[in-house]
Order: sequence, then structure tokens, then C-alpha cells
Amino acid sequence: MKIIELRLKNLNSLYGEWVIDFTDQEYISNGIFAITGPTGAGKSTILDAICLALYGETPRLKTLSKSTNEIMSRGQGECYAEVTFQSQSGTFRCHWSQHRARKSHTGRLADSKHEISNALTGEVLESKKGGVKLEVIKQTGMDIDRFTRSILLAQGGFTAFLKASADERAPILEQLTGSNIYSDISVNVHEKHKAKVEEYNLLQAETQGIITLSVDDETSLIIQRDELAKEEEALVKSESSIRESLSLIREIDTLKKDISVIEGELDDVSKESLVFDPKRITLKRANSAWELDGEYSALVERRKEQLLDENSIASIKLELPTLNETIKNSRLELVSKEEDLLALKAHLREELEIIKDVRSLDQNIIGKKEELSDVNDSLDDIQKELKIKSVKLKDFKSNKEELNKRFKDINHYIVTNAQDSTLLEDLSLIQSLNIDYTQLLDKIYFKDVEGNNKKEELEEISKKVKLAESDIGQIINEYNSIKDNRLALEQQLSDKLAGRAFSEYQKDLSSLNREESYINRIISLEEERSKLISGKPCPLCGSKSHPYIGSKTPKKNEIREKIDELEVYIEFVNELESQIKIVTDEEHIKFSLLTKKNGNIDLLKSQLDS
Repeated sequence: MKIIELRLKNLNSLYGEWVIDFTDQEYISNGIFAITGPTGAGKSTILDAICLALYGETPRLKTLSKSTNEIMSRGQGECYAEVTFQSQSGTFRCHWSQHRARKSHTGRLADSKHEISNALTGEVLESKKGGVKLEVIKQTGMDIDRFTRSILLAQGGFTAFLKASADERAPILEQLTGSNIYSDISVNVHEKHKAKVEEYNLLQAETQGIITLSVDDETSLIIQRDELAKEEEALVKSESSIRESLSLIREIDTLKKDISVIEGELDDVSKESLVFDPKRITLKRANSAWELDGEYSALVERRKEQLLDENSIASIKLELPTLNETIKNSRLELVSKEEDLLALKAHLREELEIIKDVRSLDQNIIGKKEELSDVNDSLDDIQKELKIKSVKLKDFKSNKEELNKRFKDINHYIVTNAQDSTLLEDLSLIQSLNIDYTQLLDKIYFKDVEGNNKKEELEEISKKVKLAESDIGQIINEYNSIKDNRLALEQQLSDKLAGRAFSEYQKDLSSLNREESYINRIISLEEERSKLISGKPCPLCGSKSHPYIGSKTPKKNEIREKIDELEVYIEFVNELESQIKIVTDEEHIKFSLLTKKNGNIDLLKSQLDS
């Protein structure tokens, strides 16, 4: 079996009509070629199209019915797959197709059609879905299981083989290549050999009971056989001679009868010839007139065509100014749309730059929040340290009061006990220690005052930081809300565009408008079209194919409905883009305010550091 040509339309990611001619010189000269592309590009869809055209199913999708069709491209109203192949039986073409009602993507699915025909003569061999599969199997000798093993390896089958262990690969390879038939052959051969051995043993047992002839008996029988053979040969020759004589006699009788019949027919023909002589002259004259009949008919047709051409030329001359004005307006509209497209692209580049800056500032805000958290941690540590120093200061004050009291007691003791003059040295030492201790208490007091001042400044800065953090949090929430709104609108716009550029929808609208104008033109030529005759050339274009004869005129209302639907769609997309622009401007305002607040936080941070 050899695949010659593949045609497909609207299958999975392959939108529109596609043709692959495997008889092209590139395929023939190279011999081997590969189908490559990213995921979702449609590589497996090409293989699915071959299976779909041949068998009405694919290795990935077993069922395609009136209620489900997962292979038709999204948003399309029809699809088909057609493959031309060559086998030992000849060249054939298989065609599978399915469409929705009115070929609209919103219509209900109709039942699929499947047929096989002779590619050379166009004769349809089978058009019933079940019968087509049987006819394909008859012409190719393969059902879909054998086809996906010998011609087209289904997606996933080779992956299972590669990932299998050594013991598991043999049955998988047999399933993929169909080589399990050799195992079956081996089993059958073994069984047949066993049966033949048993039959041979049985024959040997039977021959052991047969008594063989002696040499004299065998010689006597051979002599009798030879004599009988000679007698038989003589009888055969005699019989052959008799049969030849009988055959000649029968042929002579037959020839005599044929001669008598021919003589009778000859007499009849002579009589008919004499009767036909008057009419022969009339026939000769009629043949002479018949030779001029074609030229006369051609002359009449050309005069009619000339009259139609003159009428058509006059009609076209009347419509020419209107058509020129329409072309001029269309060119002006095209220039305007191109300018709008350039402006939109410039606006899109500006918005992309702004979005890039916004993302950068988002990262800066996260960094500032982390720095603010570190500052708050440092402030907590300082406050804890101030509390510890306050406790120590209270302890020092208590110790100072106790030492002053003891000092007074010592002075009183010295006065009352003057005789203890030896204690003066100890008193001098105590006074010296008291002075040092007093100086130490003064230093602690000043440090305590300075710490209280710092504490008040830190508390004030902390309040400002918390207030600024609260403002930033509120601004970030508002900014995120606006940003989420913008992203939602952009996502809604992206979903609405369905992966296509807005300019493509505008081109579709222009194309539909042109098609409506063309249909109006066709309808306006109803009178001229009624004069067309199937198989005869058109007086305007000379074509012998007339697709709009009778009830084949395209419907204007369907095109008008599509135009109205597309205009509503484009108006909705324009409204979405306007909303996105308003939200983007609000986002820029919040971004500027957020930048200003970040500057205030940096200033407070520098004050905390100092």
C-alpha cells in the first residue's frame, strides 16, 4: 500500500484546507522525510487524518458520532479528511467528512459521511460507513489494527516499548509489529509434526502385516501389465481415429446448414436493396445538408452571444463609476485603518514599558517591606535594651541611697568615737570610693536622660513609620485591585480575541462586506442568470460552469447576520480597550503615589539608622 495524496480541513490545530502531495519531486528525490514542529502544531493530526479518511476513526479517538466530535477545530462548522492510496488492486480515494447545521460552529452536529471510490474513474465503490471499512480492508488487506502496526505506528505505542523492561519488550514488539503470528505458526507446525509422526507410526504398524510378493510373482505381474498397456494403447488410437471421423461428419453437416441459411439471407438482402433504391437518393441529400448543420447552429449561437455581450458591456459601463467610487472609499478606509493599527501598536509598546516598570516597583516594594520589618525588629531590640537599663538605673539609685545612709552612720560613729583615729585611713578610702560611685551615678543618670530622649524620638519615628506603612498598605491594596481589574479586562479581551489579532476581525468584516456586495451583484444579475444554459458558455466570462443557476443563489440574510454579529463583536472589543486604557491611567496615578510614599519610608529609615 502506498499513500499518494492527503487532503484535510479544520482538524484540531490545522485550521483551513491543507494538501500534501507525496508524489511531489521533493518527497520522491529525498525518499525519507520527517514531520517536525512544537507541541500542538498538528504533527499527530496529519497521521490522524490518514486513519480518519481510511477507517472513520483514529488511534486516539475511537468514536466520532453525531453527538461527539473532538477532532473538529474549535469555532468551525465543518471538517473532512481525504486520502488517495495505491494498492495491488488499483488506485482508490477515501473521503470522510462531518459538518454542523448550516456549517455554523454553533449548529448541531450532523452524522458523518464516509465513502471510497476509484481515483481514476471517480466511480463510488461504497458509501455506507460499515461497508467502506470492509471495502478498505478488501483493497488493502489491512484493518485499522494491522494498519497502525505495519504502516503507521500509533502515538504512545513506541513510548510503551522504550519504557518496558527486557522481558516486557518481546510481547509489546509482537503486538506493535504483528510478529505474534510467527509464534502461532510455530505452535501449529509443532502440532502438525506431532500428528504426522503418529500417522507415520500407524502406517508402519499397518505395513508390517502386509505379505510381500516373490520375485517370480512380481515379474509375471509386470509382464501382464505391459501387455495390457499395449492393448490399451491400441484401443486408444482406434478410438481417437473414430472420434476424428465423427467430428468431421458433424462439421460437414453444420456447414451445409450454414450455406443454406446464408443463401436465404442473400436473397432477402437483394430484395431489400431493390426496395431501398428510391430512399438512397434522399439519404444522400440529407447527409449533404447535415454537414452544414453544425456551422449554421454555431452561427446562430454566436449572434445570440454577441447580443448578450453588447447588453452586458452597456450594463458594466453604467456601473463602472459606482465601482470606482467604492474602490476609492475602500482604499481611504484601508489607509485610515493602517494608521489606527500603527497607533495601537505604539500605545501597546508604551503600555508594555509601563507594565515592566510596575513589575520592577513591585519587587522594590517587597524589598522595602523587608527593610521596614528589619527596622521594626531593631526598634524592638532598642526598646528592650532601654527597659533593661531603666531597671539597672533603679538598682543603682537604691544602692546610692543605702550607701549615703551608711556614710552618715559612719560619720556619726567617727564623731562619737574620736579615739578610734586609726579608722581615718579607712574613712579616706571610703570617701574616695563614694566620690567615684557618685560620678558613676551621675554618668548613669545622664545616660538615662539621653536614653529617654532617644526613646521618645524612636517612638515618634516608629509612629511615623507605622502610619506610612499603613498608607502604603492601603495604596498597595488599591493598586493591586486596579491591577487585578486591568488584568481581568486584558484576560477578557484575550479570551474574546481567541488567539487572533484584532486587525484580523476587522479584515473579516471587510471581507464579509465585500462578499455581501458580491452577493448583491449576483442577485442584481438575476435576469441575466436566468438566460444561462448548463454546459453553454457564459456571455460575460465565457465559463461553462454556472454555480448559481436556479435555487443555487447564495443567501443574503446569512451574510448580513454574520456582518451584524461581527460589528457587535468589534464594538464590544473597542469598549473593552477603552476600559483597559482608563484602568491603566488609574494604575499610573497609584504607581506615582506609591513611589512618593516609598521615598518617605527611605527618609524615615535614614533617621532610624542615624
